[in-house]
Amino acid sequence: MFVPLWIIIANAMLVAFLITRAMRSGGGDMLERQRRTAPTHSAADEHRLMTLPQVQQAMANGHKIEAIRHVREASGMGLKDAKQMVERHFPR
Repeated sequence: MFVPLWIIIANAMLVAFLITRAMRSGGGDMLERQRRTAPTHSAADEHRLMTLPQVQQAMANGHKIEAIRHVREASGMGLKDAKQMVERHFPR
């Protein structure tokens, strides 16, 4: 199969341009930016989240994933943080 040389060169230049642009624009890893902007929750916030009726009911029924989902919806926190919070209060 024949691919014209100008197509190969144009694709290489496009890739180089996109890589250069990505390196200049972000200033770091996406996960690192999320960690820097992640909201912190106080002990009072944590207690309020763990006493939500939906969270209590889900854990009483043994549905940890559902409880994590309710915590995430109520707080806006990430999956890892919500999971750790639920597991701290309901160890099993």
